Amino acid sequence: MIDTRFYHFHGGLLLSDIARLLNLDAPTDGIDDIKITMASNLADCTDGAISFYNGKKYLDTLKSARGGVVLCRPDDAQLVLEAGCVPVGTQNPRVDFSSILS
Repeated sequence: MIDTRFYHFHGGLLLSDIARLLNLDAPTDGIDDIKITMASNLADCTDGAISFYNGKKYLDTLKSARGGVVLCRPDDAQLVLEAGCVPVGTQNPRVDFSSILS
């Protein structure tokens, strides 16, 4: 669970809006119009949620995700995709995740 005492997600953003906010390349193949309505920890990530994956230490947690968008390093995009989530490549997943929550 995201600690709402410190972070607040201003939901209702399209994935393309988040990519623009983080100065990332816009997603392709029609996924840029995915609507993100909440932030989530990785274990609870579902459709409409955004989370982040920050390394192999969290691989088991990633496998429990049930969809959604996951910020990850480009080298981890295939793992995220295999877990059934939409990967968005960034060099600093944790930092970028906190950026969209503030």
